[in-house]
Amino acid sequence: MSGFEVAGIVLGSIPIVVSALQCYMNGLGTLQNFRSYKRILKSLILTLKTEHVNLQNICEKLLTGIAPQTRIEEMIRDPFGDHWKEEEIFDRLRLRLWSSLQVFDDRVQDMREAIEEMMWKLNVGIDGKADWAESSSIRKQFKRATFILQKSNHEEALTRIRDGVSALQRLAVLNTDLESQRKSRSQGRLNKLVNEMLSGIYDALRSTMTCNCSGLHDVGLRLTPPSRTVVPEDDDEDIIKELRFRLAVSYLTGSQVNTSKQWNEILLKSGENSETSTVSFTAQSACPSKKMVGCDEWSLVPLKEVLQDPALLYGDKLRLAWMIACGVLQMQGTPWVADIPRSDDIFIAQKSGVPQFRHVFVLKQFPECPRANTSASPTNPFMLYLGILLTELILGQSIATLDLPQTQTLEPGLPRHILDYEAANKLLGRVMMAGGSGYYNAVERCLRSDMQIGTAGGLAKIGYMIKTYCQTSRLPQRNMPCFVYINGYPGIGKLTIAKELQQLLPDSKVYHNHLLIDPIDALVERSSPGYHEMRTGLRRYVLNEIATSEYTKDETWIFTDAREASAAGEMGAKDYEAAARKRGVSFISIVLECEIEENMRRAINPTRVASIGAKLTDKTILRPILEKEAIYRFGNDNELVLDVTKLSSKEAVLRIKEHVDRLAACP
Repeated sequence: MSGFEVAGIVLGSIPIVVSALQCYMNGLGTLQNFRSYKRILKSLILTLKTEHVNLQNICEKLLTGIAPQTRIEEMIRDPFGDHWKEEEIFDRLRLRLWSSLQVFDDRVQDMREAIEEMMWKLNVGIDGKADWAESSSIRKQFKRATFILQKSNHEEALTRIRDGVSALQRLAVLNTDLESQRKSRSQGRLNKLVNEMLSGIYDALRSTMTCNCSGLHDVGLRLTPPSRTVVPEDDDEDIIKELRFRLAVSYLTGSQVNTSKQWNEILLKSGENSETSTVSFTAQSACPSKKMVGCDEWSLVPLKEVLQDPALLYGDKLRLAWMIACGVLQMQGTPWVADIPRSDDIFIAQKSGVPQFRHVFVLKQFPECPRANTSASPTNPFMLYLGILLTELILGQSIATLDLPQTQTLEPGLPRHILDYEAANKLLGRVMMAGGSGYYNAVERCLRSDMQIGTAGGLAKIGYMIKTYCQTSRLPQRNMPCFVYINGYPGIGKLTIAKELQQLLPDSKVYHNHLLIDPIDALVERSSPGYHEMRTGLRRYVLNEIATSEYTKDETWIFTDAREASAAGEMGAKDYEAAARKRGVSFISIVLECEIEENMRRAINPTRVASIGAKLTDKTILRPILEKEAIYRFGNDNELVLDVTKLSSKEAVLRIKEHVDRLAACP
């Protein structure tokens, strides 16, 4: 059990002791001889409550920036919960506490023992109840009660708790202040070890892959972001033993006339030689008895070729950028990457023609062809071209197609890297618009960097770059809960889009407008007096339940509606916005548009007619609506107006998902 789990146990145990003391106080209320002890109990309760609040604040400070904001309050409320056992949170806490982790563990363990001692003396069970706290029981066990309720009997335990909380408070403040510099050193040390291992792996491949096959073997090294926290107490050999590298190795099969390329995925991990006590790497198939996840269907394509793929969403771009930046920086100075990293050098795995954006590789060929000697350059543009690569990724185009007229007017004969720098510098404004301020800061730092390979402190700077990039641009695991409001004409495809969007948004639910329309239609005709009032009442009741219920607080809700630009339409649409405001989540409006004839074609589709009973399918009613009425718009920055005339539902959903990811990403 980690010290952090113990801290949660202490946090949850203090209220149990307070509850027991309160029971004793209630039992003493009718006993004249024990009234003086009530003051002692009040003092004990106040002291414990104070230390409990202080410990809550300490845990909150330690968790800020480590656990998701939405989870911190939950962890404080439920100190015995499973979140206190999560390895990812502990790993980040380990980095934050640095070399004081053991002191932290010892302190919370001492506090736990002090709490348990108090519980034992008070005869308190784990349920927080004292076995004989009632007045009749206290009277029967007078001597024991007087002993238990003496303040001096608990003074030592209280002192240990107070001292522990005070020490933890100092540890939390000082270590949090130093965390950014330590992250840089931690990543710098890890990168140095990874860099050395990658060079060794390349040399081993070069010396062993000297076969006489008809074609060269492609060997892809998979890029993986840093997965380990390094602190001063960690030994280099122990770190190396935990490193894992994945290779994809190609080979040709078939006859000389009809050949095909197959892939095997190989997992490299360290193996200790018991005789020499040295660490070496051993290889094993990553997919026993089968090729690389159906590798006969796989291929590797350059990143440059998928930059404009509509399936490459904003979230995918951030995740890719994070993996590429971390991986390429770890490889800097090794044969795995060129002195100038480009989008042609990064490869994305494709399965059956579909890009797998989580599978990113650099590619080399063996046996190795002799490399031409290149003259040393007085400057090293590695970081510049990493910044350019990140620019191309977020803008979805290569810099050659993004070259600006201002760059073309520069003095002829300037070095290529100067021209490329000027071109990339002109694009920073677009990077800010497309990627946000964090992404912009990472790209700008790359472009402005004057880092030299081999200079003192170079690895520390690399680590700092990774730290900066991960802090500013790393994609969160999931979005914050939000309300997505899809508004459009009848028949445009709102429900189909909403259901497909639900598959892409974790923890989301669809509440379509016919769930509000059909119950009222089953009761009265639409022309009946009070029909619209009943609709309004039901809508507001449902939205209020969704906005206030504890059971729905972590859900993303996808609503569909057909609100026209009128006073009544505005009122109905704003009911959804008000519900989002009451819940305290983002309200994201999606307005769907479509050409009339295409909208009509979709509206009378037999599949749609059969799906939900009360849908509007009468052409004579629908056409005037499409021709004369306008769909209501909020007109704010969170709104996306999307013409779906020529878009499939899948294409529309991908664009909506990208918009939602941008607006609802976790902080």
